Amino acid sequence: MRNGNLIYKWASWLLLTLALSSLTACLIIYPSYRMTDDDGAEAVKLIVAWIAEHKPLPGFKEEYPDWEIAEDLNVVVVCDFLPPDRAVSQQSRIRRVTPAEYRTIRDIKRSNVDYLKIELKESSSKKRVFEVSNIFGPLGGHGYKIEFQKKLYGLRADVKLLWVM
Repeated sequence: MRNGNLIYKWASWLLLTLALSSLTACLIIYPSYRMTDDDGAEAVKLIVAWIAEHKPLPGFKEEYPDWEIAEDLNVVVVCDFLPPDRAVSQQSRIRRVTPAEYRTIRDIKRSNVDYLKIELKESSSKKRVFEVSNIFGPLGGHGYKIEFQKKLYGLRADVKLLWVM
């Protein structure tokens, strides 16, 4: 009878451990948490860092495809949905501009400038969806739809390629 009790206790502890592990994993992986305006600003910084600073985008395993090109260019960023005093990067070669300045610089078509336009397409308490256009002068560019959700361990991005030129 003693072995029967020992097996029963061991099996009970094993099942309890598995149940608690599964519950913990579900609490970490699945729920999305309320996003704030600060989270939206942080998402923009993460997008700029992914494209122009060769930093990873949380939740997305791929590096930006042409980061070698962007690394050597001056970057102008327009994202008019953020307050004007919000910086998008600490690097001096990355400069935030107004939509009017962006159009003027883009129309000059300088080859040493990376033109990065970030538009907020959807904003809710659970996610922020951005449309991102990155054009490296006459060299080419990419367009993306990037959706951010806030998880227990921070912001996570889901990236979809929209166009390549």
